[in-house]
Amino acid sequence: MNPIDFEKANLTWYKPLNMKNCESLKVYRSPDEEYSISCWQTVSWKERIRFLFTGIMWLWVYGPQHPPVCVSVKDPFAK
Repeated sequence: MNPIDFEKANLTWYKPLNMKNCESLKVYRSPDEEYSISCWQTVSWKERIRFLFTGIMWLWVYGPQHPPVCVSVKDPFAK
């Protein structure tokens, strides 16, 4: 999975210089700064097929603490 830019993105979290397997992340940051939303896309058919058959996705969070998260396939901006 790769993070992608999206229309509602209003902030970029830049990757740490010392992390080679990390990318900067475009996010939508809520006006009250209570949450941020990023958009991700599968890049290979192998990833798509693996997810189709297993239904499993792994979330990595870098840093000493694990914040509350939500992983969803539903567009949070859809009316």
